[in-house]
Amino acid sequence: MTIDRPPTPSSPGLTNTVSRRLSHDALYGEGFYKYRRPVWRQTERASRENRGRRNPRPREVTEETSAGSIRNRDMHVIDAFFSRPGAPPPTEVAWTDFIRAMTHIGFSMSPGNQGNYRFSVATRREIFPPGSRGQVITAHRPHGRTTLSLVEMREIGRRLNRAFGWSANTFKDMW
Repeated sequence: MTIDRPPTPSSPGLTNTVSRRLSHDALYGEGFYKYRRPVWRQTERASRENRGRRNPRPREVTEETSAGSIRNRDMHVIDAFFSRPGAPPPTEVAWTDFIRAMTHIGFSMSPGNQGNYRFSVATRREIFPPGSRGQVITAHRPHGRTTLSLVEMREIGRRLNRAFGWSANTFKDMW
């Protein structure tokens, strides 16, 4: 009794490569990597000077900005940072809403590695204490979900309190 085997190529390494590629395509499909984009392109558009860089530099904003006003969507995020009497307690905050609020407040975002994002002070606003320019707050993007829990948001609020002395009353006049 003989077993019919397909003809093997002359080099034995080619067989292993072909079989690995076939098993990978069978598991993930041919277009698995086609639609994946780098994380930094999903969150912010690269400027001309940052194209092709692994860790792009945040855009420098030097003009002085007044405290201005904060939108309702941003106030929802700030309520998650600090407990404010009379405000309904939020449950979760979407990652995109968190990024939007941080940039509206006056931070610039630069991605780090493994879901770690750095938010550095980019504008001179009244809510930032003197000498805070260049200070950095880090936040971890949630893995496997799109929202930050209330516990994670309160931890970021504690970091903002330690770095800038912010509380819920800081944003009361802006809302």
